[in-house]
Amino acid sequence: MKQDIYNQEIKDWDANAKFYVNENFMPYQEKIVRKKMYKFYNIDKSQAVLEAGGGIVKLLKNSVLIDFSTKMIEGCKSINQAEKCVQGSVHDLPFENNSFDVVVANGLFHHIKVQGLLDKTCDEFFRVLKPSGKLCIFDRAPNLVPKLMFYVRQPLKLIHKPKSTCSTTNEVQFLESDIEKIISHGFKIEKRMYLINIFFQSMIILTNIFQYLFGAKAAIIVQRISMPLAMVVEKIFSFKFLCVEQCIIMKKQ
Repeated sequence: MKQDIYNQEIKDWDANAKFYVNENFMPYQEKIVRKKMYKFYNIDKSQAVLEAGGGIVKLLKNSVLIDFSTKMIEGCKSINQAEKCVQGSVHDLPFENNSFDVVVANGLFHHIKVQGLLDKTCDEFFRVLKPSGKLCIFDRAPNLVPKLMFYVRQPLKLIHKPKSTCSTTNEVQFLESDIEKIISHGFKIEKRMYLINIFFQSMIILTNIFQYLFGAKAAIIVQRISMPLAMVVEKIFSFKFLCVEQCIIMKKQ
C-alpha cells in the first residue's frame, strides 16, 4: 500500500466532491453512460449490490455504497437512505463473507492500482461475493485513447484549475495485465463492452468547458439540446480502438 498516495486521494476526493455531484447528474452521464452501463450489468432488483468506491450516485433498491471520502459519503446520504452509505475502504470491507450477489466497481480499479491496493481489493471483493456472484467493472479501455484524451484535456486546466492532484496522479492505463491480475484472484470474464468513444468524449469535454465558464446549468442545457446527436455518435462509433472506457462482467469461480 502506498500510504502517501492513499491519504492524498482522500483529501482530493473531499475537495472535488461538489464538482463530481454536478458531473454524475449531467444528462450525458445519466441518460447515456450510466444507462448503458447498467443495462449491460443486468442487475436484478432482488440482488444485493455493493457499489464499491461509488461516490455520489442514486443507489439501486438493494444497494449499499462504500467510499473512503467523508464529503462523498455526505453527498451520497443527501440523496439516499443514510444507512445505505458506508464510509470505509474497499481493501478492508466491513461486510460478512458471501454478503452480495453483485459488486460494482465504477472507475475504481485505476485508482487502487496507483495506491498499490489491487491485490487486497480483489481478495475482499471475492470474499464478500456470494458463490457465482458478479464483479461489474467500469474502467479505462486497454488502448491508447484514454492517454490521448488526457493530453487533450490539459488545456482545460487553464480555464478550471483542479483542486487536487489526483487528475494527474491517476492518469495510468488499465491494462490487460491488470485484468489478468483480477482474474488470478478467482474471477472469470463473462462479457465485455466498450463505450464512450473518442467523438462522444470530445462532446463531453466541450460541455465541460461550458460548465467551467458559465456554470453547471449552462452545461446541462447544452447537453439536453445535443442529446440526440450524442446518442447517435455513441451508438455508431463505439468500437474498441475508438473507446475511452470499457465495462467488464466477471464471475466468481
